[in-house]
Amino acid sequence: MVTSRWKRGNHRVPRVLFVSHEASRTGAVLALLRQAQWLVDERLVDPRFLIRTPGELFGTDLLERFEALGPTRMVSSRSERLRRAIRNRLGIRVSRALDVLFALRMWIEYRDVSLVWFNTVMNGPVHFDLALLRAPRLCHIHELRRFLNAFLPPHWMTAALDDVDVWAAVGEDVAKMLTSDYHVSPDRIEILPGIAGIDRRAVPGCDRKIVTQSSSALPAVARGGVGAKFKVGAIGPPGIRKGSDMFVATAIELARKGYGSRIAMTWLGGTEGTIEFEDLAEDVRAAGLSEFVEVKPSRPDMAAFYSELDLLLIPSRQESFPLVMLEAALFGVPLLTFQGSGGSDTFASWGAGRRVPYLDSTAMAAEVVALVEDRGELGRLGEAARVLVTERFGIDAIGGRCREILERSVRLPTRPLHGRVARLLTSRRPA
Repeated sequence: MVTSRWKRGNHRVPRVLFVSHEASRTGAVLALLRQAQWLVDERLVDPRFLIRTPGELFGTDLLERFEALGPTRMVSSRSERLRRAIRNRLGIRVSRALDVLFALRMWIEYRDVSLVWFNTVMNGPVHFDLALLRAPRLCHIHELRRFLNAFLPPHWMTAALDDVDVWAAVGEDVAKMLTSDYHVSPDRIEILPGIAGIDRRAVPGCDRKIVTQSSSALPAVARGGVGAKFKVGAIGPPGIRKGSDMFVATAIELARKGYGSRIAMTWLGGTEGTIEFEDLAEDVRAAGLSEFVEVKPSRPDMAAFYSELDLLLIPSRQESFPLVMLEAALFGVPLLTFQGSGGSDTFASWGAGRRVPYLDSTAMAAEVVALVEDRGELGRLGEAARVLVTERFGIDAIGGRCREILERSVRLPTRPLHGRVARLLTSRRPA
């Protein structure tokens, strides 16, 4: 039986449970916040939020934004670890009984939702916890195979494949992965990139006019005046997947070419004190790059950072369709990335930047030099990036996609009671 809960004319909008894994200031979480904000502003949803394993988001402005949109429940990392420890110490029957009781609690709290909207595929255990809900499931998947192989337990992906009705892939590369590697039918896949917009309510100090209209087509070096350094930035948690080693290798090549005094490079992301962050900072010091390379932790005022950049470096080995490249493009900042790296490669191929052979730091450094010496080409690429992202990835364009996918998903058949109970009693919560 097909549901009929979509009754906008009677002001009966669907109640949607948004589920987010890892509540930190990452692209996936920001994408969810912007999508939910747009849907609420348009009065298309009555939202609820379930945020798991909260990281740096907890107690910050982003948490307040979620709470302002609707009831928000946090499931801490500590409680997840405690629950897992208890399950490991108890017998199978007792631990399964506790899992069933938890699922019943979740049903009591969320039994009236019309749709469960998973943000990322990193929510394997939650599929069991929400097994009693009759609502259809949608998953906005941001990950590619390399990330999934490294960080996602296989049984988590199995849980998602068994549970999800509609997949909203952040880019074409993700959609192709779903069909080729996981045999998901193409008619169950939609394309939903992140919204390229920095709302001043979400990021303190950001003027909304900056991201809805081009403040200037000039590169930052031109705005900074004669003698200003060419500013190159890379964003993300340090590590091999994001290519922080390639960032350092590129900086070494630029130093060898004698450009250390003309360029300022910044890696922005991660948390001070973590192994990955300190390793990157030590690599910069050991390579003698401290004069023109900085390693800085994540920050909330991204608008200020983008406005200072001339070029965004994306040295990742694999990216789905990163939100940072869309945000930078709003400020007229082109990108430089590797061929074959995924969504960033695709975006650059549309005229929004340049590409060099995969993991070729020498070629990447040479391309940086070329743009340092040709400010006209830099400005042309930046303006092309700004026009592209404004026309195709702005709030209204992607918001419209959110609405289409929401309307399709909320009309899907609900799950019969006997099927929900059977799944709860015959399966086990992924560890």
